[in-house]
Amino acid sequence: MGKLIDGKQIAGEILNQTAERVARLKKIGTVPKLVVVLVGENKPSQTYVRKKGQAAEKVGMEFELYHLPHDIGQSEIEIKIQEIQTDDALSGLIVQLPLPKHLDTNRVLNLIRPELDVDCLTDVNLGKLMMKTNTIVPPTPGAVLSILSDLGIRDFVIL
Repeated sequence: MGKLIDGKQIAGEILNQTAERVARLKKIGTVPKLVVVLVGENKPSQTYVRKKGQAAEKVGMEFELYHLPHDIGQSEIEIKIQEIQTDDALSGLIVQLPLPKHLDTNRVLNLIRPELDVDCLTDVNLGKLMMKTNTIVPPTPGAVLSILSDLGIRDFVIL
């Protein structure tokens, strides 16, 4: 029989480790700040973003949500993404997907500076993932790696 995976316990450990890292950064004068851009009224996305905000605040990070209207134009969202990235305190930026169909998702994502791309969805970061030169681990694969580590599984191949 396999080992039972306690996702809540693993998530709690990750939150605690992250809180410790944030506390260390704050001691040297850096307060990590996550910004999320949410477009429209997609209920699952709203719930997901709310949970991201709660987790960020729980670990001591600053969190800011830009909730934009569903009918925002392409040029308007592009200007907003560029404007958000002028904030020197910004540590990470997420554009919550899916975007409304009238927006060019790829164009919007590629406006994110790669070093701020938390989800690793820019062409630059996707390329780095493929070449195994990435410095940012996307959240879902990172969570899977944490679970494997918690289970004591260290020998596996990522194709």
